[in-house]
Amino acid sequence: ARVQNIINPEFLRNPGAGIFDSLDLLKRSSFPPGAFQRFLDDASLDADAFRTKLSGRNTGWGESMVAELLTTSAFRSDFLAFRERPILRLEGRCYLVLCGHFLADLLSIGILFQIRSVLPAGKGAVLMSLFGRLFELYASELLESFYPPLSGFLQIDVRYADGQLDALLDFGEYVVLLEFKFFLLNHEIKHSRKTGELEKSLREKLVENERGERKAARQLAHAAQAVLDGTIPTARAGKPIYPVVLIYESGLQCPGANTVVNRYFQEHRALLSRPDLVRPLTVMSVAELEELLPQVGAGSTTWRDVLDARLIRNDDIMFISLHQALYDLMKKHGRVWLNNEFLRRTSDEMVERMRAYFPEPANSAAQTEPAEGAQAG
Repeated sequence: ARVQNIINPEFLRNPGAGIFDSLDLLKRSSFPPGAFQRFLDDASLDADAFRTKLSGRNTGWGESMVAELLTTSAFRSDFLAFRERPILRLEGRCYLVLCGHFLADLLSIGILFQIRSVLPAGKGAVLMSLFGRLFELYASELLESFYPPLSGFLQIDVRYADGQLDALLDFGEYVVLLEFKFFLLNHEIKHSRKTGELEKSLREKLVENERGERKAARQLAHAAQAVLDGTIPTARAGKPIYPVVLIYESGLQCPGANTVVNRYFQEHRALLSRPDLVRPLTVMSVAELEELLPQVGAGSTTWRDVLDARLIRNDDIMFISLHQALYDLMKKHGRVWLNNEFLRRTSDEMVERMRAYFPEPANSAAQTEPAEGAQAG
């Protein structure tokens, strides 16, 4: 989030600026040298190691091998190798950051997977469940930072007769219903290009699980009916309802993903008492919410404008992502893109905590050279 919304580092525009000397970088930080080098060792590979990891072979890269690799689905679409090791080791002490976003992910969500990998059997699911709860709390806090209680727009954890809704935004002329869902699609399923397996996984996570329990799409259809019949009260009845599922899985930002998930939702929307008032399902990543909120907060656009921008008739969604729709609207109207101040504040707090954990030496010279007359230990 800091990379995407705050720093906007030069290497995102000029990859050459992502080259650094490890010793020079270490001198400008207060991290323990051993820990810093271990991180670099774990987060980087040299070019030959990348070739071996990507091809599964240790025989060099000729034209025929590359041509063969390009025919495989995994090589064309799977970038896990770069997610796991987003730094290229060059000669000497030099390194190149291949992708700032992957590096940011490694330092955030990557820690979760590192912890899960060393847990006893069966404990990994417990960890992911706890992280899912943290995701819900973060999403709530993020929304509350832009819609404080006195605004009257936001309701969190809306409970009604036979259901619960994570959040509701009531703008009078329209209502936005939000369900927060933390899940990660299986890596093999995402990159195998086996549509049947992918569809099964999406339905289990977003429509109905194996136990027949309602998931996001069905939950939102159920909540929409509660709004329609007044079980969930809103400022004005008979106004458009926008269902939104907020997710962590960034893979569903890819073109067409929302279109497919919305078709699952339409199966349940058709059963509502006033389907004409219920808009297609929007799949929004938390990163897209982080981008959207400051633009809406500044009056540069509205939830309704952004959500409507991808609609086809009243039952389908364009293939583009919500991020693309927001970008197009901002560009069309000549709006200035704003950073997320909530992320800036929380990120700065995290940085200060890290500095407290790794305090700057009071006198680095005194720590590296013995005082006059002192004996070597």
